[in-house]
Amino acid sequence: MRNMKASELFDRGANPPGDDCGPRAQYADGGGGIALYLVQGGAQACRTAVDNDSDRVHFSYWLRGTATGTAAGRRFDVGSGQAVVAYAPGQHFEMQLSAGFCNVEIMVTPERLASLAGDVRLNDEICHGGCLHAAPACLAAREAAARLARLMATGRRGGLLLEAVALEALAWQLDAGCGDSTACPLPRREREALLCARECLLADLAQAPTIAELARTVGLNAMKLKRGFRLLFGTSVYALYQQARMAEARKLLDCSNVSDTAAALGYSNVSHFSAAFRKAFGVLPSEVRRRTD
Repeated sequence: MRNMKASELFDRGANPPGDDCGPRAQYADGGGGIALYLVQGGAQACRTAVDNDSDRVHFSYWLRGTATGTAAGRRFDVGSGQAVVAYAPGQHFEMQLSAGFCNVEIMVTPERLASLAGDVRLNDEICHGGCLHAAPACLAAREAAARLARLMATGRRGGLLLEAVALEALAWQLDAGCGDSTACPLPRREREALLCARECLLADLAQAPTIAELARTVGLNAMKLKRGFRLLFGTSVYALYQQARMAEARKLLDCSNVSDTAAALGYSNVSHFSAAFRKAFGVLPSEVRRRTD
């Protein structure tokens, strides 16, 4: 197991030459008191132990892959579509990271968070020593985090646009609240099966598996699968799939027309796609496409 300090990952950001196993972090400046990192896994799954020498509040948005681990005596399981909010200075983290994972870290000093957010529950928890929450990120926060990742992937290291998108992600997450999935009344095996089910569900956004197929794949019955999705992810199986599908549509419309985007996401009828898109975002996909031309 690789053992490192948080600053070794986040401040230096790269593995030794020839090491393709551990995570890599790319830094950008998010404005006063905010640091941004795009963190990506190597070609193989890995176990990592991290001593947290950071005094910032971490907002971590998982865009791809999974992580399971322990911190401060508590277990967490996260994957794509979820957010982790943590303030745990001096704590030891042990994590199992999937191959090819990707997440965006927004790190904020407690002072800057207080000035931005005012009186939120997190401030009380920070004053009492820390917090660790893992829960589904709201759709708007996930979209902002995905935009942030795309901007950082182009090599941006700072600037007003990065700061604006980072603040948008924080604002949506704080507005939605920071739930605590560790309080979810599900056995560990069931939570792991549900995380696997979500990965399988989102593997092909053009054709969703049926509930029965998904349940068989992860070894749960259909009732447990549907109930578990609502308890762990806060939504139904179909709603989670449709949220991911529409988020992908927003990305595809940056470079594809409406018909091609609809076809790529499995819609044989463009009007059905347009109706679903408008329901999700309040605008037609043709309007979004015109803005990119």
